[in-house]
Amino acid sequence: MSRPLTADELQAEVDAIMNEPSDEETPEEPFQDSGSSYHPSCESDSSDENVVSGEDYEHSDVSDSRENGSRNPPANERLATTEDISCWTEINDQPKIHDFTGIEGIKVNIPADSSACEVFRLLFDDTLIGKLCDWANLRAMEIVGNVLQKHSTMNRWKPLSSEEFRRFIGLCILMGQIKMPSIKHYWNTKPLYAHPVFGRVMSRNRFEQILRCLCFYKREDERTSRLRKIEQVVNHVRENIQKVYYPGKDISLDEALLLWRGRLLFRQYIPNKSAKHGIKLYELCTSDGYILDCLVYTRNSRGE
Repeated sequence: MSRPLTADELQAEVDAIMNEPSDEETPEEPFQDSGSSYHPSCESDSSDENVVSGEDYEHSDVSDSRENGSRNPPANERLATTEDISCWTEINDQPKIHDFTGIEGIKVNIPADSSACEVFRLLFDDTLIGKLCDWANLRAMEIVGNVLQKHSTMNRWKPLSSEEFRRFIGLCILMGQIKMPSIKHYWNTKPLYAHPVFGRVMSRNRFEQILRCLCFYKREDERTSRLRKIEQVVNHVRENIQKVYYPGKDISLDEALLLWRGRLLFRQYIPNKSAKHGIKLYELCTSDGYILDCLVYTRNSRGE
């Protein structure tokens, strides 16, 4: 059994430790003395990798805490690497502005005495109206084939024609301008609600028949898009818009919100909009508000 160190021997060992050079490159070895069993509590690694220079000394505590996993560094503490800096280049040249060579204006011949219905047909042409009538008639056949109540108006269904469907669209546009408590009130004959147009254009039962069978796609279509129920109609109208008008050099890209409070996967909430809840659209417009193209925001598969 080793004997304890005397006071002189312990003082000598302490002086030897204090006089050792601090820039030693070899790891410290446990010293031994006659009769002493002392070993250092931990070995220090004084290699060049762990030496903190004077200019970096103030950041040494932060670096040590990161290495020890004591905290996660904030995003603003990330230092720019050489790879990050190399992706940016400084350009002093002004961007080249190309001359506008197009001719702004309407690309189709529209007489000066044209009515609003004739202009409307440039966007909703006969081809699109014919498709909508065919899809509505197919939907009606499916409903009639099911078991209906005895007094259901669908038992008296008649094939929908293009001219009748145009009158239906006209009444829908007029309903947007004249607000009533319900659809039935538009055909009400009481002096408080009576309107001279609706009853003369179409009966209420026929309007409700078309509204029930209204369909914007072929039900056997196997599209997987979230806009599959309206995609064919929207694309057709977009193509007609671009055929009718050629824009000038001043155009703008903005977002709009179409009011909708029903259940919808990609319904948006934008507080600074007047509608707040609805379907978000990205619109490419001219300086006077003519929509050249639009894109419906449907969110991605992850819901972002």
